[in-house]
Amino acid sequence: MAVVLLALVGAPACSKSKPSVEKSPSPTSGGPVMAGFKAVAVQAVDAGDRPQARDKANQVAAQIVDLVNSYYTVAFIDPAKWGNGQHASLPDLFTGDVKGQVGSQLQGLALGDLAPRIASVKPDRQEVQVKVWVNDDDMSAPLAAVSTVFEATAEAKSKADGPVKISHTMNALLAADGGGYRIAGGTAQLKADTSAGAMGARGRGIDRTVSLGMREMPR
Repeated sequence: MAVVLLALVGAPACSKSKPSVEKSPSPTSGGPVMAGFKAVAVQAVDAGDRPQARDKANQVAAQIVDLVNSYYTVAFIDPAKWGNGQHASLPDLFTGDVKGQVGSQLQGLALGDLAPRIASVKPDRQEVQVKVWVNDDDMSAPLAAVSTVFEATAEAKSKADGPVKISHTMNALLAADGGGYRIAGGTAQLKADTSAGAMGARGRGIDRTVSLGMREMPR
């Protein structure tokens, strides 16, 4: 089921630039378990189409990739942060006005109730597109938007179960918060292919779509 998230319409002129954000180091057997997203597109929304706006967008994109890596590390990749499916530190990545909604939408934002039955998650695809709104007067960037694609293979705890193919996408609005950014709202979709018989759900699969804290996009 295709899900259209946070339609970005009616925005000022956009400047596209080649992403300058490098992929974070991939997990190794001796290193920390963490996400390694790559920015495949960075776009500046700037009425004047200024080169400085493109530079600003790339700077912001580096911060946003860090946020996305933190999100997927907690939500999917690091078993030590799953907390038996509670993902207790995940709400801290959201703005104060929506963090209280995270718990009720957790089953589409993260592994949630799948976590107790999964031993590990190995990422296969980690990509993010970033869009940054740059103010005309002071070159600040109070808002940004992301579109993520995360695909992975999960190993079930039970040896009798087959692998679980996981797909998660998120389109979210981000708001500047202190020196960084937090998630201010959006829509996420989690799919888990259990056709291999994993976790006793042969042939049924999982498809969950959730939304929280939706805001109008700037025009």
